[in-house]
Amino acid sequence: MAILSLSLTSCMTRINPGYEGLKVALAGGDKGSAKTEPCYGWTPYNPLTTMVVKVYVRNQHFINEEITVQAKGGTNVEVHPSFNYRVTPGKTDSLYLMWGVTDDQQIQGKMLETTLLTTLRELTNTYPVDSLLNNRATYDMSIEAEMNRKLAPYVTLSQFTSGVKPDKALADVIADKSASIQRAIAAEN
Repeated sequence: MAILSLSLTSCMTRINPGYEGLKVALAGGDKGSAKTEPCYGWTPYNPLTTMVVKVYVRNQHFINEEITVQAKGGTNVEVHPSFNYRVTPGKTDSLYLMWGVTDDQQIQGKMLETTLLTTLRELTNTYPVDSLLNNRATYDMSIEAEMNRKLAPYVTLSQFTSGVKPDKALADVIADKSASIQRAIAAEN
């Protein structure tokens, strides 16, 4: 009976290389906040009173689906962002306590997508559409810098690419303008 109860209440998990582990007490300690402690390698825990969170701390790639945002003046543009990110080693406990993330999917969903959408809406609205399409490198660098500022000290971004392009209506207007310029040049010749 003692062996059966011991086997049901104690487990072992392995924190693999590239991950940081965090043992979280499920019963609150100081004013209801969780008690956490870092763990590495083979880690014993009791699933009734403890949870083990594993967070990958090496570079990962993030691609988001296409998002339509407004440039200054109300013109819609489509953004298809992608970037590399890395969870800062040693910040897993703060990350858990601040954001409540328990795995990499929650980091991408809770932190990165939310911060990305907010930053895109805030910064895209400060660029006129011509400036946005003609200065993509500056636009990309400003978004990367703002996201790094918002996500510090938990996550660091690198190699941000916005993939910004005009929406269908604006692309048609640009194509019509180019065609009319070519017709005018042909008529002049």
